[in-house]
This record gives sequence, C-alpha cells and structure tokens, in this order.
Amino acid sequence: CHFPAQCASAFCAIPSGTQCGVCAPAPAVGAACNGPNATTGCGGHGLACAGAVASTEGYTAGTCATLVTTTGGTCDATHPCGANLSCTPTSATATNRMCQTAGLMGAACGTVGTTNNPGCDTDQGFACNGMTHTCQPIVVAAAGTACGVSTTDGSFTNCVGGGDCMGAT
Repeated sequence: CHFPAQCASAFCAIPSGTQCGVCAPAPAVGAACNGPNATTGCGGHGLACAGAVASTEGYTAGTCATLVTTTGGTCDATHPCGANLSCTPTSATATNRMCQTAGLMGAACGTVGTTNNPGCDTDQGFACNGMTHTCQPIVVAAAGTACGVSTTDGSFTNCVGGGDCMGAT
C-alpha cells in the first residue's frame, strides 16, 4: 500500500525511509514511529509521533502519543498538542506547560523575556521567527537549495514534499 485509504484498517504501515508498506492495524500509544525499525507516522485518529529526531547523524524513532486537544490541557514532549494548538511555554525544559491557541501571521511567539507566547500554527503554514519573535509564513524550497533557519533574518525555509533539511543554511 501507499495510502491509508487502500487498507481496510485505514493504516498503511510504511517503514521509515521507504515509499510502500503493508496494511496493518493502527499503531497504539507507545508504538515506535518515524525512525529506524519503525513505521512512518501513527495513522492519525488522535495520535501523533512524539520525540522523533532527524539530524545529520541519522534518525531516532519517536513514540505514538495521544494528542491533547483542549485549550488549557497539560502538554509536554510525550503529550503533544493537537491541531491549531501550541504547547506553551515553548521551551521543552519548561514546567507547567499548557496547550494554547497557536499563533497566525504576525502573532507574537516564543518566549520573550518573561512573556511566554504560544508557538505558531505550523498546520496553517507558519513558524516562529527567532529574531522578530513573530509568526511568519514557512517558505518551501526545492531539493538542493538552502533550507532551515536563516541566520540573516530568522525566516524558516522547509523542503518541498516534506523532505528533510540536512545541513541547514
């Protein structure tokens, strides 16, 4: 399979790094995802892959976690916020984090001094500019061109087709 709709279970288990998989039962909370010996994603339905890391050294698998879908709900690295929400404060080492409405174009974002603003709504195509601390559109670049966070203006450029940005410039 290549798409979930091809499966009676609505989950196509595609091993990370490949294009095709096999129909399988949807992953459960705690299943490995987005890394070595793991499937790509968690199949949606209230689950997201939390803790997966991609770097120039390779991938570290994450685990499927239940999304926190309410404003004010407690969140952290293993309890990610759902669509249109941001875990605030945005620092992963902060305590007492809660899901808040994620920012749109021009909204204040991230921690500035003692003010903890929510992150930006990546589902709507925005990322937090670390220099201006405002939500800006994510730019999409072709394969082989500059990507990542700009050291000049703080803007963020993603790779076309969900590709990985390796060696950001």
